[in-house]
Amino acid sequence: MAISENNRRIARNSLFLYVRMAIIMVVNLYVVRIVLNELGAEDYGIYSVIAGTVTLFTFLSTSLSSGAQRFFAYDIGAGESCKLKKTFSLTLYVYGVIGLISVVLLETFGVWILNSKLNIPFDRLWEANCVFQFVILSFLISIFIIPFNAVVIAYERMSFFAYLSIAEALLKLFIAFSLIFMSANKLILYSILLCSVSAITLLIYVIYIRNNIRDCSFIKVKRDEFSYAKILLKYSGWNMIGVLAGLFRNQGLIILLNIYFNPIVNAAQTIGQQIYGVVNQLISNVYIASRPQITKYHSQSNDNNMWRLIFLSGKIAYFLMLAIVIPLFICIDFILHIWLGNVPPYTSIICRLLLISLLIETFTNQLFGGFQATNRLKKVQSISSSILLLNIPVSYLILRFYSIVQLPYIVIIMISILYSVSIIWIARIDLYMSVCLFLKELFIPSFLVLATAPIIPVIVFLLIKEGWTNCIATILSSILSMTICIWIFGITRCERNKLKTIIKRKLR
Repeated sequence: MAISENNRRIARNSLFLYVRMAIIMVVNLYVVRIVLNELGAEDYGIYSVIAGTVTLFTFLSTSLSSGAQRFFAYDIGAGESCKLKKTFSLTLYVYGVIGLISVVLLETFGVWILNSKLNIPFDRLWEANCVFQFVILSFLISIFIIPFNAVVIAYERMSFFAYLSIAEALLKLFIAFSLIFMSANKLILYSILLCSVSAITLLIYVIYIRNNIRDCSFIKVKRDEFSYAKILLKYSGWNMIGVLAGLFRNQGLIILLNIYFNPIVNAAQTIGQQIYGVVNQLISNVYIASRPQITKYHSQSNDNNMWRLIFLSGKIAYFLMLAIVIPLFICIDFILHIWLGNVPPYTSIICRLLLISLLIETFTNQLFGGFQATNRLKKVQSISSSILLLNIPVSYLILRFYSIVQLPYIVIIMISILYSVSIIWIARIDLYMSVCLFLKELFIPSFLVLATAPIIPVIVFLLIKEGWTNCIATILSSILSMTICIWIFGITRCERNKLKTIIKRKLR
């Protein structure tokens, strides 16, 4: 009965997150169109490379984020409210130190990179430095948002998380529209207004947790209790490698492309990364909704249900991703034209290559829920995530001899394959995961749907002329094909029977 209630809560939280994602996705895609048109490709590229430079320093705070979520959820599952207060307070102390270190690094090393290494027109350097300062301030505020966000997720308060995220997206839409009516320096004003949104978001988090989650009130921590912070930092230290890998692959690539190409290529990369991020965020909703419960199962020594939830949620995440990726991959040129109007060169090919890497990595991404729950990150982060770090040096060496934009993305795909294989191998050793069960429950059903579902929409795309009719027909045929393939290949007989029962109950 408890498992059934947990599944219903996960399903309900997932629904909140998908409604949130649907709204944010539409808003963010429209915001990119407006901002690109108002700032122009060059200024948009300049802002992207500046934000990318600052984002490289977020590995310090982001690496603590999953650690905070993991320890909050573990304390909640074990029913230790006093320990939870101490963990929350220690996390805030640690984040204060992280913020101070990050600002010092950004104001020294970051400023040097901006003025000496980045390919920014000389007459725009003053504006770029002004934008850099406001991006630093936004980054500092975002550091303090992370522990409050971790509390909300650990308590599975997804409705509040969804409402606040939607409000934040709408504020950014308002900012984008306001650029149309501004005659002053739009690049600087855009960075100031985005900084204001971050400040408002932090204030709302503080007020909500203070009034609604009493167990996470801030308390004074004794000097001898700071030793507990070592456990959090040790966990986060290994997690830092994975965060670094993701940041260097995404944001480091922006800087690398800026060195070898012009800011317009940065604009294409940023748009491709936005699409990649939207799809990745869609499947991350399944992870956000399920990982607190995965950790709680482990804290209760219920590892059988932990693995069952890991495989089921991983499979659901893959199907949801395919539902978006298949029509997006096929119709990307038309969608980009409708979305942006003036599409920067290389954008469509970059989008497709990034989506291929996502298709590969999603097979194993949810296994990280098991590593995080059991606090066994050492081997997977030191080996698997280190493989991702190879992307920038390998791409750098290749671009020195062949100045072709697509080559770094082909490197990403090859590294994604090695990365996913290594995760399976390490999960078998460190987590005692049954590879046969992983193949049976997650990989094979997902791969069969991946191999068969695109056939019908590709045929429809080739038969119908380009335009809205082509795009709509491709999307509808993709939905039909996905439904058929999931029913035949993607779910077990038991899951099929449960779905039949639910459908019959709803039809009565």
